[in-house]
Amino acid sequence: VRGRKASLIWCPTSNLFTLGKTVSLSVLRTSVPTALGSDSSLTAAGDLLDEIQLAGQLGASPADLYALVTSSAAQILGLREGEGSIREGGVADLLVVRDSGDPPAQRLGSLSRLEIDLVLRAGRVLLASGKVAQQLPSTHSNGLCRVSYDDAEWRLGVDLQRHWYETMSILGEPLRLTRRLLRLV
Repeated sequence: VRGRKASLIWCPTSNLFTLGKTVSLSVLRTSVPTALGSDSSLTAAGDLLDEIQLAGQLGASPADLYALVTSSAAQILGLREGEGSIREGGVADLLVVRDSGDPPAQRLGSLSRLEIDLVLRAGRVLLASGKVAQQLPSTHSNGLCRVSYDDAEWRLGVDLQRHWYETMSILGEPLRLTRRLLRLV
């Protein structure tokens, strides 16, 4: 991998499901660029948070986990405008959660999807919890689609409704995304 100047995207739940094993954590101590990812919903346990939690259970440190989903991922993807870090003038790709008093790297390892309050991409709202969506100025909340996912209400910054009924006509109801119930509210 190093000789080919390639990178490794580590998806431990998919690895365990399909292969019965996953890479050794020693790979994190090599010069092979590594990021954590979530693979197909057919083989993964769920989403990136599930991958983070399993990687932590396998022994990845909070600092390793944080780098795997921020700076290392940005480096592998060739992002050069401050993605993967929080800095003045940066791109504003952010995951926002309530402050627990823990350092960000520590908080990430124990985070549940129900604790996510806001996701921004380039400063644009992609996801907001029901509570946070009510506090957003109308310039940021107009046009957000209301959905229920994993029994919590969210607002999405995508035109889901436009595709919802066509999808339902093909797949039928109920619709599940990574084994969790998804409903249009």
